Amino acid sequence: MSVVILVNSRSGRGRGEAAARAIAAAIGRSARIVPGRPGTAEAESGPIAEALADAAACVVVGGDGTLHGVLPPLIAHGTPV
Repeated sequence: MSVVILVNSRSGRGRGEAAARAIAAAIGRSARIVPGRPGTAEAESGPIAEALADAAACVVVGGDGTLHGVLPPLIAHGTPV
């Protein structure tokens, strides 16, 4: 199982990706960065949903819209945030 780091590259004026890399480095090998802009279509059936299917936890790097966009698969898979 891995820790998924979901990063919205448009959030934080582009600083999200650097933050995600720093978090991944701190977590270690079990960390997996998943880029993308979570919206209902992408989050519910795509790379985000696939990554969350076997994740032990998820770190969301972005704003409230990013978290809101990924809530459906987080809830569906019971993934802790």
